[in-house]
Amino acid sequence: MLTQSTLETSRLNLRSLTQADIPSIQRCASVRAIADTMISIPHPYPEGEAGR
Repeated sequence: MLTQSTLETSRLNLRSLTQADIPSIQRCASVRAIADTMISIPHPYPEGEAGR
């Protein structure tokens, strides 16, 4: 069985993605300034792509 770990510091909470993260991912990936820094994020970011 694979367990998911969480890394927490005073400035960071690193955890596995969940379905609840989809709206935030969609919103951030749709910002042109963010998409321009990522080679694999298209702009405009397709609706529903973050949920795949």
